[in-house]
Amino acid sequence: MSPPSHDDVVLLLPRLRRYARVLTGNPREADDLVIEAVRYAREEGRRPALQRLMAIAHALHRDARVHRGRAVLERLQRSILRRRTDPLVEQLGALPLDERAALALVAVERFDYADVAEVLDVPVATAMETLARARARLRGAARESQRAR
Repeated sequence: MSPPSHDDVVLLLPRLRRYARVLTGNPREADDLVIEAVRYAREEGRRPALQRLMAIAHALHRDARVHRGRAVLERLQRSILRRRTDPLVEQLGALPLDERAALALVAVERFDYADVAEVLDVPVATAMETLARARARLRGAARESQRAR
């Protein structure tokens, strides 16, 4: 099969960039991640589906965090997010990466569980559990926020 054409990839970029921003929380890092994901997909030589590109971006981001000490930067980012005034931004920023990603894929991208599982590289049941945990954390945070008022 031939490598993906420029047009194939261009059509997917807005959604891939949005997802990369959910993962990284930083526009520059997100764009770097998109570039790496597209480069990787082109090296595979397959015509990429959106789910495949997102799976590549997710794996690259996860590997980068592990190999470059991104966990420290992510804690700093969450600390900054907590200082913002929008409670939803705070609550989303406080979610673990996989939960934040699963929620974004379902709520924003309208992916089904099978697509979420493909992107996160987990079984469908695990994707469903991850999404359930994210929703439960957000509900709990909303209750706490209401009590604090």
